[in-house]
Amino acid sequence: MYAAISNHVAELFQSVVQGPPGLRTNPVTGDKFMFPDDPVRDQMDQAKRVLIAEAWHNGHSFPNSPPFPVSREQRDQLKYTTPLGHLMAMFRDSLSANDFDIGRHPTFGEYVSGVLASPGAPEFVRGAVVNASFRPRVALNLDRHFRWRPQDCGRDAVPDKVQ
Repeated sequence: MYAAISNHVAELFQSVVQGPPGLRTNPVTGDKFMFPDDPVRDQMDQAKRVLIAEAWHNGHSFPNSPPFPVSREQRDQLKYTTPLGHLMAMFRDSLSANDFDIGRHPTFGEYVSGVLASPGAPEFVRGAVVNASFRPRVALNLDRHFRWRPQDCGRDAVPDKVQ
């Protein structure tokens, strides 16, 4: 899977790096960067991490789960659809704040259950019956923006910037 994603990202970026210097768009995330000043390798690595997170989510999701929003634009669109879509946008923000580290981050189901157990969860999300498998449980280590933080990290371990 990783090799296929790496090859796919390399293909996508071939056209991005051609032409004169200037503003470019990451073809996966939609993020803007200045070519050649901003390292293309960093953009490609970010694209790979996002696509790996998408594949990981697809392998750990449930049948009516919203699609994983790869770009910020997709996240923003999903955020205003349904309570479950809003939770998926929050999940993407949390993964982004953790550099899409799927090896440590809770799955979508675990994340939603943790958010529902949090006292500050949005009321329209808390009030919605999302799915029988989403029962509030012991709150995860979430910051005020509902971004998950590893237990061994301090309160400021997760940056405020969300990609």
